Amino acid sequence: MTKSHSKPSRGGPRSAGGAGGGRGGARGRGRFGPRRRVCRVCENNHVLDYKRYQDLRPFINRLGKVLPRRATRLCAKHQRSMALQVRRARYMGLLAFSAEPEGMNQQRRGGRGGGRGRR
Repeated sequence: MTKSHSKPSRGGPRSAGGAGGGRGGARGRGRFGPRRRVCRVCENNHVLDYKRYQDLRPFINRLGKVLPRRATRLCAKHQRSMALQVRRARYMGLLAFSAEPEGMNQQRRGGRGGGRGRR
């Protein structure tokens, strides 16, 4: 009598259903879901230009920072192009370098904490 050293099957995404887990996705992506979406610029044959700064606004957060690729859904080529166009629009004065954060326009009180107020 010999003992089997293999582990019992648990019926996970890689068991007996082939690669992909039966979701119809690409090979090896079963547990991570479907493939990434296509770049928004490639999809619509859109041209990014600094003169059309309204088109660049969705790629900038409220503080004026350029959003990362995972948030903008752009390919690497268009992410670099978009960052360059944002830079050009900032130099030309069409886009602000940074937005004023909320609450910063109020007069600041106190110095390094302490919380005792004025004396």
